[in-house]
This record gives sequence, C-alpha cells and structure tokens, in this order.
Amino acid sequence: MRSSARAVVIGGGVGGCSILYWLARLGWDDAVLVERADLTSGSTFHSAGLVGQLRSSLSLTKMMMESVELYRTLEAEVGLETGWREVGSLRLASSEERMEEIARQAGWAKTFGLPLELISPAEAQAMFPPMSIGGVLGAAFLPTDGYIDPSQLTFALAEGARRRGAEVNTNTRVTGIRTQHGRVVAVETDRGEIETEIVVNAGGMFAGELGGLAGVTVPVVPMAHEYLVVKPSGLPLDMPTMRDPSLLVYFRGESGGLVMGGYERDPAPWGLDGIPADFNGKLLAEDWDRFEELMQNAIVRVPELADAEVVRLINGPEAFTPDGEFILGPSEVRGFWVAAGFWNLRAYALQFGIFISLFTLIWGFFALLFGNSVEAQTIPWLLAGFIFLYLSYTGVQAAFIKNEMSKLTPEQREAMENLAKANAAANTKAPGM
Repeated sequence: MRSSARAVVIGGGVGGCSILYWLARLGWDDAVLVERADLTSGSTFHSAGLVGQLRSSLSLTKMMMESVELYRTLEAEVGLETGWREVGSLRLASSEERMEEIARQAGWAKTFGLPLELISPAEAQAMFPPMSIGGVLGAAFLPTDGYIDPSQLTFALAEGARRRGAEVNTNTRVTGIRTQHGRVVAVETDRGEIETEIVVNAGGMFAGELGGLAGVTVPVVPMAHEYLVVKPSGLPLDMPTMRDPSLLVYFRGESGGLVMGGYERDPAPWGLDGIPADFNGKLLAEDWDRFEELMQNAIVRVPELADAEVVRLINGPEAFTPDGEFILGPSEVRGFWVAAGFWNLRAYALQFGIFISLFTLIWGFFALLFGNSVEAQTIPWLLAGFIFLYLSYTGVQAAFIKNEMSKLTPEQREAMENLAKANAAANTKAPGM
C-alpha cells in the first residue's frame, strides 16, 4: 500500500470507485482507494440498479445521460461486464395529475434530445406483458433507460482506475483521519498511514462515522430497503423497467422473472446505535410484515405476483439523509470532501456527476494552493465546480423530497435528527470503514 497519495477515497462501493475511476482517467494516477472489506460489500451489492435519466433539472439530467454513455462503452474499455441492459423504462400514470406530470416530462425530455414518448395503456402492456392496465390512463416510455448490475459496474470502474495507475486496497479499515491546523494531512488505517491532503468520504452508510474521525458531521441514516426476486416464468428478456409512482412500486426483469420493490410509507431506520463492525456483505432478516403494503400494491399492477414462486426477499440497509438530498462537496475541514446519500438507483445514474462536481472543486482548490498561476488555473475550475455543485444540489426534485419525508413518522424524524447530533459528538468512535 502506498504511503502517500494525491487523494484518498474511502469506500469501495459504486460511488467511491466512480470517483477513483474519473480521477485516474483525468490524470490523477497517484490516487488511492481504501475499503474496509471487499468492493461492493456495503450497500452496492444488494441494490436493484435501475437507471433513469430524466430529472427536473438540466444538471441532473445531463449527468445521467453522460453516465449512460459511459455504461455503453465501459465494458469494451476494461474487458469486464457491467450488466448494462438498455431496455427502456415505463412510468405509469393512474390519475389526471399523473398524466399532466408525464406530459410535462415529455416536453422537458425534448430539450435534451431524449426520445421520451407518451403511449397508451395497451401499448405499455404490450411492452410489459404481465402488467394489468386497470386504472392506468397512459404511460411515458424512454427507450434509452435501463438497469445495470451494481457490483459488476463497481468492479469495472475499479479496473479502469487500476489500469490508469490508481491503487485499490480492500480489507483496509480506516481508523483515523489526521488533521493539522484545520486541514487533512493523513488517513490512518489498520495497514498503515497514507499521507494526503485530499480525502473523499464515500463511505455510504458508514459516512457518518468516518466524518466523525475528522470532526465533520455527515447526517446519514441507514434505512432498511426491501425488494422481491421471483423465479423465471418465461417473461421477455427485453422488458423495460416499470415504475408506478401512485402505488409506490417499481419492477424490472430478471432472467425471465421479475424484481419488484418500492418505498413504503413506514420506513425502518437501522443501526441508530451504531453499525456493527463486522457488518460487511450482509443482509438484514426478511421483514414480510413491513413489505406487505408494497406487495399488495404490486399485485394490483402485476396480478401474477400473487402466485409467483419467491426466490428471496432482499432486505438491506441504504444511507438516507434527513431531507432526501445527497451530500456532495467540501467540508469545514480543509481537504475533507464528502460524497454520500446517493441511495439506491441514484448512485448508478449519477456516478458521472458525482465525479465532475467533486473533481472540478478539488482541482480548483489544489491549483489555488500549489499552482503557478491563480488566474489561469484556479478561477475557472473553482467557478465550474461551484456551478456543478450548486446545480446538482438544487436540482433534486422538491416534490420528491417532500413526498419521501412525508412517509416518516414523527418518531422516525426525531431518530434521524438525533443520529445527526450523535455523529457530531462521536469523533472518537471507531469507524465501520
């Protein structure tokens, strides 16, 4: 393991490996990634991997479109499969308000050149045969969306970074972040120390504990997210993904069967007293009682699920923030950066944008400290970085955030607020990364 690096990325999930890949691709060949266990062993390995491009802001949509472009070429570049399936996506509208929503989305998509089209319920059913069209008024279809294998994507990004000189260290647990005069100077691990002036906390659900080592509050809370995998039943392999926002559920194909999940109105925080030190590559126990609402909703849309043979109910923790937005950018400790809260599918669609925002900011500050010409090297990078960061942060859909937060009970809201306060006071606590 290197004893010094230009940048150290903490976290071997899809977010951390994406940041390392892009740093290496743009010339930072002395960057290092450290991961407490194996790559993908946090939340990445159990995520469903849906990728949707159209969002409510220019910056987010462009980021997602760039990510899809990378998925199309990454396999050929590194020689590893990514599991990218460009099967398209369906978004159903079961009310007049939803119809207005997808009509606006169709107009918005045209400004980006995205081929989104409005289709009838019958046309949607022809694309997704097991669905019932009862109550459906129409749908939006975007043929360039799809889904990806989160673990395969992560390994491909890590391989791309390695080929460009970056170093990936698994089974390397961070034990401290050393600072001097308010800035980062080294990362301490159980395998030795790495001197560095830039640290990126991409620790996922462990980001709060890692932030505490540097005296930085990162308010993330693991929430248990569940989805169902059913046995193959001869369904078309090229079925698009499907979302029914009114029923809170999503679907995608899986080897002739289905994956079904959603976001229930009564979410379950997990690990509020600390994440176990050995929680690596593990799942939580199946919670059929909590999944019941989503299951009943899913059967309304896909009746054959009622008799389908279940392979497994996946239940795993993912990092959420109190307001539903991601945390991206510098902290009050100079050189300590955070990229956290990209729960579930957003991480795969946003991985290009995560890097662009962070890289432009990091490079700007790096040039400010060490560059020969502040005017020539620093100001453009800083301005670009802040613009990307501002647009990314403010581009998250306000309606979506309000909807997600409205699902929390007062007790769960209080738990999230208390955990954020606890993180601030837990600077001496050993991290889980």
